[in-house]
This record gives sequence, structure tokens and C-alpha cells, in this order.
Amino acid sequence: MNLIDRAFLLKKTIIFHSLDMDLLLGIADKAEIMIFKPGANIFSIGQRGFSFYIIVEGHVIISYDKLETPIKLKSKDCFGEESLFNNKLREYNACANTQARMLVLSKGQILNIIEECPSVALSFLELYSKQIEFRLPLSTRIQI
Repeated sequence: MNLIDRAFLLKKTIIFHSLDMDLLLGIADKAEIMIFKPGANIFSIGQRGFSFYIIVEGHVIISYDKLETPIKLKSKDCFGEESLFNNKLREYNACANTQARMLVLSKGQILNIIEECPSVALSFLELYSKQIEFRLPLSTRIQI
């Protein structure tokens, strides 16, 4: 996958959709490409979080004890951001369901990107608010 392909993929994600191509090329250049075999553990509950993942190809399963049905993520989906910002240990497992190719950005890289482009911080908030449902078990939701 060349740099331009990576930048176009980033443009299609919820986090980076609002950025122009010059910025996306810089981000794409910083991102590491990682490939996980089917069944490979990406991270587990209780591990420290140092990376943010963007799925290029394949599927990733998100699971934890209180989640009745695991969540299947696909190309252009992102995960792993919450541990970068709250300094808590990982609260869910991420496992490759198929061979999964990902762009991976470190916490330092993400913080630098946010400093250069504050709109990315808003995109992270948007992502977190859209995914909050799978992070909060049904039994703990507050009824109003």
C-alpha cells in the first residue's frame, strides 16, 4: 500500500475525514502498517494502550465479559483510542477475525496530530460517542 493509498483510506475514516490531503499524506507517512493473522490477539483487557488502529483490510472482533455479542469491525473502522486519552488499561479484547492489515499510530503521533489539527480532537469525540453503546453493557444503562 503506497502513501497515497494510505492517505485516501484515512480520508474515509471518521477521525480524519475533514482533513485536507497535505495533512493526510503527513499522517499516512507516520503510520506503521501491521498485519495480524486470523486469530491473532491485537491486545487484551488489562494491557496498557499505546496505539490507535485503523483497519485497512480484514475484520477485528471486539469483546469483553459484559458484552453479550462481540462486535465485528471492518475496513475503515478504528479502535484503541480510549486508552490513549484516559491512561487506563485496555477494557476490551481485540482479536483479528481474518487476516487484518492495519495502519497503526502511537499515542505520541496522535497527540502531535491533534496539536496540529484540533479538529481531529473533535473527530475522536464523535467516534467515542458513536461507539459508546458497545462499551456500556445493557444492564448498566440508565433509564430516564
